[in-house]
Amino acid sequence: MKGKTVSAALVGKLIALSVGVVACTQVKDETVGVGVLSEPHARLLEIAKEEVKKQHIELRIVEFTNYVALNEAVMRGDILMNFFQHVPHMQQFNQEHNGDLVSVGNVHVEPLALYSRTYRHVSDFPAGAVIAIPNDSSNEARALRLLEAAGFIRMRAGSGLFATVEDVQQNVRNVVLQEVESALLPRVFDQVDGAVINGNYAIMAGLSARRDGLAVEPDASAYANVLVVKRGNEADARVQAVLRALCGGRVRTYLKERYKGGEVAPAL
Repeated sequence: MKGKTVSAALVGKLIALSVGVVACTQVKDETVGVGVLSEPHARLLEIAKEEVKKQHIELRIVEFTNYVALNEAVMRGDILMNFFQHVPHMQQFNQEHNGDLVSVGNVHVEPLALYSRTYRHVSDFPAGAVIAIPNDSSNEARALRLLEAAGFIRMRAGSGLFATVEDVQQNVRNVVLQEVESALLPRVFDQVDGAVINGNYAIMAGLSARRDGLAVEPDASAYANVLVVKRGNEADARVQAVLRALCGGRVRTYLKERYKGGEVAPAL
């Protein structure tokens, strides 16, 4: 009886030990914050969240309503990364706010376009027509180049990626350019003759660049939306995992199926 008792106790200890070993080998999910503004970024991150979960990374998606606050949150370390902007916009923030943000990779492009509730063709706009454009310099420059390509204005040579209305050399069609915060462009759309609207805000307003745009940015590759971190965090394994997920097959398939008109397309 005594021998059996010792044996049972020994077995019990071995079982307890084995359970402890299993418990110690379980990997705890690590939570990491990423900031966004709106669609399609939030939806793409939801897909990425499912993918990185397999690598024991819990993605905490935080929605913001302001460009500057979103970048400042990364600078402070409140969130590790953000996903909403292109490189010229990021460079503008760094210059104006003494930032140190860097891109870790391109994800997708959203062509800028000119829309109108009143006119169906660029040639229909009369002299004095009011056209709203984004007021942040990187997107304002995009809008001005689009209007130049459409024949409305002529820009000063060498005006570059951060051109403003001050760089308009000739107002060929005598239109009135009204600078408006990007997020408000869909709201003022019905109050002006036309508006050049960022891709993400156009989507929120139910607009399609390919279907509704009177003039569409011919090549948005220089403005690919990128995943952004504070300098020094580029090689963080969690950042790289999120980037791989955003550039992976599931996200690319979603973009092609959801945006058949090319309103949003995977970056090359």
